[in-house]
Amino acid sequence: MNGMKVDASRIFPASEVDQGYSTRKDPNTKELIEIASHDLSKRLRLLSNSEIGITNMQAIFDSLPYEEKFREEKERLDEMVERLSTRFNKYLRVLGANKVMIENFYKFHVKEPITLAFGCCDMPCTQFKSHNLYGCRISKETSCDLVPPSLPRGAFNPGRNVTEVWESNTEYFPSVKWQYFISLDGLHNEYPASSFSHACQVSPGSSGVKDCSNIHDTRHRDVFMKTIQPQSKHVVIVMDHGNSMSATQLLTAKAITKHLIASFFEEDKISVMGLSSKPVYPKADSCLNRTLVDANYDTKQFFIKFVDDLQKVDATTNHTLGFERAFMILEGLFETVPHLDKAMILYVSRGLLSSLTEAKTVMEVVAVHNARLDSRVIINTYAVIDDSKPVLYEKSFLQEVANQNFARYDVVSELKKPVIKGMMMAVNSTRDLSSTVGRFYLPLNLTAAEGPVISLPYIDEADGALTMSLSQACVHTLPDVPDLRHLIGLVGVDLHMEDVVQDITYYSHADSSYAFIISSK
Repeated sequence: MNGMKVDASRIFPASEVDQGYSTRKDPNTKELIEIASHDLSKRLRLLSNSEIGITNMQAIFDSLPYEEKFREEKERLDEMVERLSTRFNKYLRVLGANKVMIENFYKFHVKEPITLAFGCCDMPCTQFKSHNLYGCRISKETSCDLVPPSLPRGAFNPGRNVTEVWESNTEYFPSVKWQYFISLDGLHNEYPASSFSHACQVSPGSSGVKDCSNIHDTRHRDVFMKTIQPQSKHVVIVMDHGNSMSATQLLTAKAITKHLIASFFEEDKISVMGLSSKPVYPKADSCLNRTLVDANYDTKQFFIKFVDDLQKVDATTNHTLGFERAFMILEGLFETVPHLDKAMILYVSRGLLSSLTEAKTVMEVVAVHNARLDSRVIINTYAVIDDSKPVLYEKSFLQEVANQNFARYDVVSELKKPVIKGMMMAVNSTRDLSSTVGRFYLPLNLTAAEGPVISLPYIDEADGALTMSLSQACVHTLPDVPDLRHLIGLVGVDLHMEDVVQDITYYSHADSSYAFIISSK
């Protein structure tokens, strides 16, 4: 290849060419630069055409046959949808068969009680073996029960009667993870058996919970709520942290409040405030002191952290102001959603009054605000008890608030409709909250979902894996009264999320396309 050379003598006369750095201004500089640039351009063009062969290459490229390539995303998408539908149909068949089985056993239970329990926490660790699919130590030989301490005597427990069917399901559908039944009484049958605790895991860093005896409070809690009470709930939670609360009571109040927060699912709307002499709200968002927000995962974690950070305040709790602010939030809600049927206030407090007249003032506030909302607000109260402190009027006061018993304090009510009574629960322990606090929804009198319910993905505490649940309510009907449905509980099937979305995870094509899956809600 010949080198390029620009002849400076053609541009600058010899007498005007400096051998050094010249600062003189030449009036012909612009014209000289244009001449040089044109000369350089011609030489570069010559170089590209004759030496590199750009012209010849372009001619060869232009002579190639042109074919329009059809993209195949639609066909790929149809295939992926078909495979996903096939997988879900298999899982739903398993779920449906489990539902029918439980309902049939309940018919036998009505005639001859089926109650024998086999506690997961009572099984020795030697019975469990590590299994890759479950990510923890399990036993496929049996199912086991997570039994709440408050389980009523004679409660329905299908237990080992269903183990053989559940075991058969895993043989035919090996990608199925956990299968379970949760009764309305809080009993939790699960297959395969596991203690779900750190104690039986191989290494200290393994997944699991510290306390097996309390796992029934949290395991599948949101799945249970979404299946048994699928309707959207609108709730304001108020937690007392004034100077009347002992350290034990504050700890219990936080546990109650966090359990309530964790019970909601993404279609619910909630607001949380702390209360002493004045209400306090999460500070990250100014709208949180006047509105309810969706109870999605991030929101719940945000509120739980807010509750954890609440400290005892050396000030008397202003119950009147607390209810006033809670009702103000709900009034804003009813303005935007006027057709809403019901809303709730969940009030967690010791219930200690600053004066004997405060109870009447609180009831007056409740009467006025609930009259504005046409008696659509239900109040549940949770009396936080410390066994080392005497209880005088606190429980009575909180009971009357839950009942909205205005006559008890000579409060004149302008309510046009009868009030819907809430519940008062006295709580002196952080254990077994699902059997007490967890039933906050009962006054709402909502109905269970009839069809299968699909959960959003969540982290399973047992193995730390991303999991999706399919669940469906179980009901008992009498042949002569088919319209009378008695809710038994729910059946559920857990799936590895990586199995559900395997076509998305391993989607790889050279046409720069990518695949994704989203919820339809």
